[in-house]
Amino acid sequence: MNFPGGGNNPAFGRDPGPPPPFVHITGAPSPPDIGPPPPGTMLTVPHPYYPVPGMGMPFPPGMPMPAPGQPPPMMYYGGNPYFPLAPPPYTPAMPPPPQLGTAMALDAQGLMYQYISGLNGSARFPQPAPVVDPDFPAANHINGTGGAGTEPGFNYFFPTEHAKVIVLKCAAPPWTLVPGTYGDIPFHAAKVPANITMAELLVGFGADNPEKAKNQFWECYPQGGGKWGWKEHCTGDDEVMMARTVRDMGWVEKREGTVPTVYLWISKS
Repeated sequence: MNFPGGGNNPAFGRDPGPPPPFVHITGAPSPPDIGPPPPGTMLTVPHPYYPVPGMGMPFPPGMPMPAPGQPPPMMYYGGNPYFPLAPPPYTPAMPPPPQLGTAMALDAQGLMYQYISGLNGSARFPQPAPVVDPDFPAANHINGTGGAGTEPGFNYFFPTEHAKVIVLKCAAPPWTLVPGTYGDIPFHAAKVPANITMAELLVGFGADNPEKAKNQFWECYPQGGGKWGWKEHCTGDDEVMMARTVRDMGWVEKREGTVPTVYLWISKS
């Protein structure tokens, strides 16, 4: 039961003190101002934001029930019940966007990742070993310490001219394949700097046989309908050809305003 000027605690009995002061929760709306209760009255239901089990009757007879999601009503003896406004739903604050050069950034899917760069004073952290494809070791830059990528604090200076090279990865020479008897041909696609020599090209695409004559490439071209042909053949023991650069091969010359794609088939056996 309730006692005038106090309350009853189910564990410790009569509480002669006054009710606890109301403290407004930050972000919750204030209840409507209906004025103070008449002298000598007391609350029969605890404040909805601070429910105290065991104190008073939750809903005296005749009191309207709250709507779903609405706090229980407040009621004074001799007065009309009112329903306090429900607190607004919690909306978490958006984190500030990562700044260029900091240690963290967002990828295209909106996921946070560690940003590695020497720009703007950002740090470089230990990274896992790179996945090296023996058929394409040039895909990784190996620095002076034996690690992948540039040294901490360094950026890479890209050449201005590149060839567009696609290396066909079929087991048999593509010009020997019969149209309709094979599926899509796997390949490597790379932008190759214009000053790379043919010897460097072969090694960068995995043709590193100690017997230089076995390292070779064929320049291929599609004939349509799944058929291929070839027009240039170079072997690793041809010192003249191995000294030629990508630019010397004409692979960076624009045709009809664009750099053409060069198709290669490479072998080291």
